[in-house]
Amino acid sequence: MSREALIKFLQAAVAAPEIREELKASATSPREIVEFAHDYGYRFTEQELQVELNRIFDKFPPLEIPPGAGSAEFIIDEMLNFCEMQLL
Repeated sequence: MSREALIKFLQAAVAAPEIREELKASATSPREIVEFAHDYGYRFTEQELQVELNRIFDKFPPLEIPPGAGSAEFIIDEMLNFCEMQLL
């Protein structure tokens, strides 16, 4: 059930600009992403988040983060862009 909750959360974050922007502005670690999702009623663990993101990202080349663009906001945005290609 928690993998399903994680997928639904990622779909919601991709589809709803307000959730995406709030997530980018407030989460700086996997733990904070999980806590953010819990606030919206999605229940999954950090480990489940990591496993699912690894599954999604295995289909793409390594993420190139340009110097100075390694903020959590940038990384979360790129993560959601990858998820959008896989989940929707």
